[in-house]
Amino acid sequence: MAIWSEDATHYPLQMSVVPDGDSRGLRLGYLPDLHTREKAQRMLDLVLHLLETLAAEPERPLSGIDLLVRAGPLV
Repeated sequence: MAIWSEDATHYPLQMSVVPDGDSRGLRLGYLPDLHTREKAQRMLDLVLHLLETLAAEPERPLSGIDLLVRAGPLV
């Protein structure tokens, strides 16, 4: 997984799934004038937690995964 700041994008955040050897990785880009690196890292951690939870418990509904408690406020 990687995080980078980007001056050329018009989107405040962008996430991509990218090849990483024999698997895939997540890449999160952000505009540094709108988001800090720490805030971007927390967002990426939340997405990773969501994907790991869904893979481990596929029968669990999305509404049963409390992301806000885990991360705290993102603002």
